[in-house]
Amino acid sequence: PESFLDDLSNGTVLCRLLEAIVPATKKKIFENAKPGSFQARDNIVRFVEWMKAHNLSRFETDDVALGTADEGNFLLRQKIVAYSLLDIGRYAGQQGFTPLPQLVVFEMEIDQEKGEGDAVAPVKARQEGSQLDCIIQIAMDAGDMNELGRLVAQAETEGLMSSVIYKAKTMLQKHALEEAARAALRAAMSSQSIPELEKALATAMDLDMELEPLYTQAS
Repeated sequence: PESFLDDLSNGTVLCRLLEAIVPATKKKIFENAKPGSFQARDNIVRFVEWMKAHNLSRFETDDVALGTADEGNFLLRQKIVAYSLLDIGRYAGQQGFTPLPQLVVFEMEIDQEKGEGDAVAPVKARQEGSQLDCIIQIAMDAGDMNELGRLVAQAETEGLMSSVIYKAKTMLQKHALEEAARAALRAAMSSQSIPELEKALATAMDLDMELEPLYTQAS
């Protein structure tokens, strides 16, 4: 699949963008770096570190360095990078370097129309304190538990908390309980122990899991 990630994967464009925003950060750019190489990663890491220093929503090095190589996950990574670049657009506009991107203007207008009660609007989420909120919401919508776990761990390391992060933690806890319940059901069906099967099914029911396929297997 084609993606703008391939255009960013050697880090050169990101370094050029950084120099345009903060001219004083000029350093050597590996112009002809091959995507996936050490030089390409060095370019990308430089950009990621700058985002971290300015508390901006940020992607990880692999989110860009892998380009479209990881087809199973590249759509999620593409969204994460897009949100990060939008956040940088907001930052650049606030600093007076460029006008605000039109999409950011639309976000602000929509946010005003929705009013103070809508805590999941992108701009409102940032005002609540967590720059990771939008990216965490993407992972939740995609059902990517591995990525969600990594993002929540990052939020905990940075001491961040918001309603979105709380929902993410709850989602991870429920997922862990469901995985444990599935394992217990498989073990009970394998051992053909009626008491253990009844206990496992009761636990699954408490978690509102879909039981029809499990009942079919058990019978």
